[in-house]
Amino acid sequence: MANENPYKAINRIENFMGYGDYLGANNIDTNKIFILKQLAKQEKDIPSFLNRLSVLRQLLTEKKNDPGTKFILSTIHSSKGLEYDSVMLIDVLNGVFPNKVLRQHTKATPQEKKDYEEERRIFYVGMTRAKEHLTIFKYKDRPSAFLKELSKKQAIPEEMLESKPANTYSATQATSYLQRMMRNSQK
Repeated sequence: MANENPYKAINRIENFMGYGDYLGANNIDTNKIFILKQLAKQEKDIPSFLNRLSVLRQLLTEKKNDPGTKFILSTIHSSKGLEYDSVMLIDVLNGVFPNKVLRQHTKATPQEKKDYEEERRIFYVGMTRAKEHLTIFKYKDRPSAFLKELSKKQAIPEEMLESKPANTYSATQATSYLQRMMRNSQK
């Protein structure tokens, strides 16, 4: 494996050495493997791939915020503890965010319930990063369990959610909804 190109090596680990099966059996997200494979495609050997990962790690850990920047692309996880005047959450739709929707008429495993609640918590974190404006992007023709819950709690007409590609809420509306959700979950 040391003489293979990095893409083939990662593919071997994932598909032939059982790591992909392990991730699937434990319901672990495979996005990191996908990203590693995309980076590996651009490198000719393992040392250059490892060097590329090292450079990327250094860029991320030593980055300086530019006060003139008008747009910051971030994951919700990396924005935890930070606030912004405006926040835009993209792809808030079933199958993406949340990754899997729990149906009331089917039985969910404890792990599926835990995963769904974790995604709801992450959605909460994303919404609460907004100080003034929260914009949530979804597709008109694709449902969103999270937005459906939000519209029920905030009395936002369903037509508004379905008729526009983006929904904007004030930070006060989002915080009010989230405070009620947190109180209800503690009962």
